[in-house]
Amino acid sequence: MRAWLRLVLAAGLISLASAAPAADVWVPIGPRTGDVQSLAIDPAEPSTLYAGTFGGGLYRTSDGGATWTLCTGIPRDSVLEAVAIDPSRPKTVWAVTRMDGAYRSADGGATWKRVLSVEDQEWKAIAVDPKGVAYVAADTVGPKPGVHRSADGGATWKHSEAGFPRNFRLYSLAVDPKAPATLYAGTRGDGIFKSSDSGATWTYTGDDKLGKEYIHALAVDPVGNETVWAGVRGEIYRSDDFGKSWAKKSTDQWRPFQGDAFAIDPSNPKIVYVAVPNRVIKTTDLGRSWTEIAKGFNWINFAALALDPSGALYAGTNRDGVLKTTDGGRNWTPMTEGFLAADIKALVADPSAPGTLYVGTVQGNVSKTADGGKTWKRLSEGMTTTDVRGIAIDPSSPKVLFAGTDEGIFRSTDGGEEWEQVHKDIVVQGSVGSFVSDPADPRKIWARDADTIYASQDGGKSWKESEVPDRGSSLIGPFGFAATPEGLFLSTYAGLFRSADGGKTWSKIGASIPHSQIQTIVYDPTTKAIYVGTAGEGVFKSADGGTTWSAGHQGLGRANVQVLLLDPSEKGTLYAGTWKKGVFKSRDGAASWTPIGGEPPHPDLLSLAPDYANPGRIFVGTAGRSVWSLDTKAAPSPPAAPKKAAPKTTKP
Repeated sequence: MRAWLRLVLAAGLISLASAAPAADVWVPIGPRTGDVQSLAIDPAEPSTLYAGTFGGGLYRTSDGGATWTLCTGIPRDSVLEAVAIDPSRPKTVWAVTRMDGAYRSADGGATWKRVLSVEDQEWKAIAVDPKGVAYVAADTVGPKPGVHRSADGGATWKHSEAGFPRNFRLYSLAVDPKAPATLYAGTRGDGIFKSSDSGATWTYTGDDKLGKEYIHALAVDPVGNETVWAGVRGEIYRSDDFGKSWAKKSTDQWRPFQGDAFAIDPSNPKIVYVAVPNRVIKTTDLGRSWTEIAKGFNWINFAALALDPSGALYAGTNRDGVLKTTDGGRNWTPMTEGFLAADIKALVADPSAPGTLYVGTVQGNVSKTADGGKTWKRLSEGMTTTDVRGIAIDPSSPKVLFAGTDEGIFRSTDGGEEWEQVHKDIVVQGSVGSFVSDPADPRKIWARDADTIYASQDGGKSWKESEVPDRGSSLIGPFGFAATPEGLFLSTYAGLFRSADGGKTWSKIGASIPHSQIQTIVYDPTTKAIYVGTAGEGVFKSADGGTTWSAGHQGLGRANVQVLLLDPSEKGTLYAGTWKKGVFKSRDGAASWTPIGGEPPHPDLLSLAPDYANPGRIFVGTAGRSVWSLDTKAAPSPPAAPKKAAPKTTKP
């Protein structure tokens, strides 16, 4: 089996609404981690927390983070920007998604109802006052920017943008717990605004220091409400006069110093914890001095904090999910059991070692399991970045791996334990997303980044730039790339291209394929067929080296096919991973397709890999719910019913 990676990203607007499959049809594999954007702790039951992820939905724990479960009723691919608990009714929980509006639960997260949504509006922050009045901030110049207020649990809303400048965008929001009619709103580039009439009108507050600043976070002292904290781009500020004037409280010790989240100790408000890039810092004297309490996290950004009255501190990170310390920050423990929220950009299975998988994510380097997902190990020694978009195994030497990153190509000769950058003689233009190798000579390898193809003739030890078809058409996005005995195949925005001379020259082919972005290309060495998956036109097949093409739509329709996989144990069998329509199987060379597995754990399926230890199962990588194992021999899925899909969100 020739091993190479084909990177695909997501696009399209197709919806899935099929019945949930049996529990053993989809089995979680991991890694157990995720990008946590927001945290909220139940003041009545501090062992209960909610963690909002980027693209993986909302999670809940009732045992202090020991185990987590995904909240149902909120889209599983949502970006959870903010979570808040009603101080007067702790069973009432609010969650704000970036694209899908605000949701409310009245039963401690068991069930959810969408209570606020405006088309073409993005959302960012929420604040709930002591009486249960909810305020939601819009983060876009849309039909209803500003602050939305509900005093009846989301049944009705009042919207206000009075007093804000033109083309403003909101980023943070805080309510004064002792004077609930007073709110503070942080903007993207226009400073801080204050309302004294429950959000009806707003005025700029503060001096010129913050007039053009980007306000990441706001927090009001729960005891001395005249004190307000602001996390500003590059700095931390404090006001002691209800926002009239501000003083910088950050130092030059760490840069950048910006505060992305605050946690104020209610028993002693002089103690404040702040999440800053790569660390958590603490002051015990209102910011006169700071100490670092989270050390050794150079590749982790802390985005959210929650403080347990007992002293336990939880931190939401962009790589390790939720971390917890119970000793003031001397030791931090990942709290990730049941937390399946990794954004899988690369997935490859080792055919020489069944049960061994490698995955790459934007924030988490390369991770490996050698036991089918029971345990995972992060492999980053020698890497200079966390952003891994492509992984490949040398088909002639399984211990040799390649990783495509935003800093170029890395190579390992010991199964990923140590890495070396191997493109020293060339400048990589962007994230390297996929690798392919010559079926006849595995020493010949090609890789692609944003707008360039790189070629190696010595097994990836050295690389040179190769020609690119239609150089003016960017390769950024989910494009297919494959090597066959007939040559190289590559798709761009301009269409499908073939090279018969190792990438020196290219010719455009596939005129019979409707104009649609080709996202994945696979070659079947047993039948010499080539298959391509498109963004909205289904699958096409060529039996003559790419000269002519036929559509394979039966049972699949014009689905948004993001990845194709050949079954190594069953001739003529293919799998198609789609966006919003699940997984499909074909046993006749793409002539017809059957949906399998029912509704997947996440609607955005980016990668597929064989399970060499368990023929009949495959691994499925998702854009927000880690990797799962799918039983491909389970009963076919029921027909999918259309439903409106929210726009996709990608992280910068």
